[in-house]
Amino acid sequence: MPDVRLRRLTTPELTPPEIAAIRAILWAAFDDPDEPDEAFTEHDWEHGLGGVHVIAKRDGRIVAHGSVVDRDLRVAGRRIAAGYVESVATEPGLQRTGLGSAVMGEIGAIILISGNLPYKTEVASVFVYQRISGDPHGAAAVSVVMLTISFLVLLGIGGLRRYATRFERA
Repeated sequence: MPDVRLRRLTTPELTPPEIAAIRAILWAAFDDPDEPDEAFTEHDWEHGLGGVHVIAKRDGRIVAHGSVVDRDLRVAGRRIAAGYVESVATEPGLQRTGLGSAVMGEIGAIILISGNLPYKTEVASVFVYQRISGDPHGAAAVSVVMLTISFLVLLGIGGLRRYATRFERA
């Protein structure tokens, strides 16, 4: 695949030419004469605004887009903050080339890191990532502990399999 660059921008950071290019991709990607009810609408566009946009550029032009927008969900009367993925599309002639996957991967990273609440929803990979620049020795120590635990779990699974197959043969 030719050189592709991913960029993260908030809605106010998008320039008018970028907005025009993104809109063109979205309307073209969802234009199917056999499915007129699935066409991209102005209402759909508005749902994708106000968050973080990920754009993929190839040869200097935007070829794919996706956005993640903050939403409040209510579950059993409780408010839950969520990142809602909106307006994901790839230029029709470049679909199935991995550009959409690259955009979704970046969106996944945004959600993972922004949804990280220390000591509540924090995962080890984010913990290490955030400490690499400020405390590389601490990040390395956590990485070694994770590697050791992983090795011990795999060793235990292997032992259980050997133990179980001993009884299957009998």
